[in-house]
Amino acid sequence: MADLSPRFQFEEIGRTFENRPYVLLIITSEQNQKRMNQIKAEHLKLADPEVSGSVNIDSQPAFVWLGHSIHGNETSGSNASLLTLYHLAAAKGPKIDEVLNNQVICIDPTENPDGLTRFSGWVNQHRYTTSFNADPQTREHSEAWPGDRFNH
Repeated sequence: MADLSPRFQFEEIGRTFENRPYVLLIITSEQNQKRMNQIKAEHLKLADPEVSGSVNIDSQPAFVWLGHSIHGNETSGSNASLLTLYHLAAAKGPKIDEVLNNQVICIDPTENPDGLTRFSGWVNQHRYTTSFNADPQTREHSEAWPGDRFNH
């Protein structure tokens, strides 16, 4: 997305325990992207009581953090992040211009890449391929240790 849209900036902000990239997409107007270092510097001043009163917040975009799927088996959040990213990249018109001019939207597509990868592999190995089985006793609905809330 960052290669296709001037609204996007892609950052690898760390590595997981299993050495997967932990990423962040920063979406805002093209004008805000060009002055992102200044925006960040002004925003950081708000945490300093000595200078925070001098920051003109009316001229600063708000920061919005959207963190998705903290638990590895809650895949709908990570899937939804892709739709949000697409909308923010492709939308046109005064409404989206206003949103992007007034906000810096930080999207973390999955807060648990290791757990999401583990769960995705487990689901693909144990799911029924022809239909959904609603019986809670089936293997499809009973994850093995370590269960659904852990990284690995």
